[in-house]
Amino acid sequence: MVWVDTFCGCISTRKGSVVIATLSLVVAIPCLIFLSISVHSIAKLGYTYDKVGNAITISALVLIALYVLSSLFLLCAAENNVRGLHLPWLIVHPLATVGLLAFLGYFAYFSFIYPPLAQYNIPIVFAMFIVFWILTYLWVVVVGNYQRLGKTDSEEATRLLVGWDGMAYPQEMSRPMTKAWAGGKVAPGDVDNKISEVVTE
Repeated sequence: MVWVDTFCGCISTRKGSVVIATLSLVVAIPCLIFLSISVHSIAKLGYTYDKVGNAITISALVLIALYVLSSLFLLCAAENNVRGLHLPWLIVHPLATVGLLAFLGYFAYFSFIYPPLAQYNIPIVFAMFIVFWILTYLWVVVVGNYQRLGKTDSEEATRLLVGWDGMAYPQEMSRPMTKAWAGGKVAPGDVDNKISEVVTE
């Protein structure tokens, strides 16, 4: 069972996965550059007094690097319909989502305990819910494309013949049914002929 068939109700999950991979790269690459500069500064200047902060920065760098790499895999997977290459992004994306929410949660907590920033606590919490919803939906779309590529050949043939949600294509509805179709049995040769007719038209 495929969770979703479209991305935002207008394009297929395949094209949606291409869009999602592209957006992921657009967002992640600048973050990767910024964190690389930060880690380089830490190593060059010897900021060893904040060990917790340094560990968080390095962990974020590794996570973002994995996210960039998995997004490249997803882009190739969606373009070429390679099911297995979806898995790295499907694993890394939830980790990146948790990391981003933890980062926003830290600022929300800091805004609650630091009075001058109290005006930002509600917007930050609201942003956390919006970010969680958007990132979860993006993950579901990619899962839908992963599931679509895992469908069997017979299921794809049925969809090609009868269309979406059991509705026949207009050109198929106007044609007379053969005895094999009328009796609920389809000969293998008839299936091949009808598939080729739909594809050529």
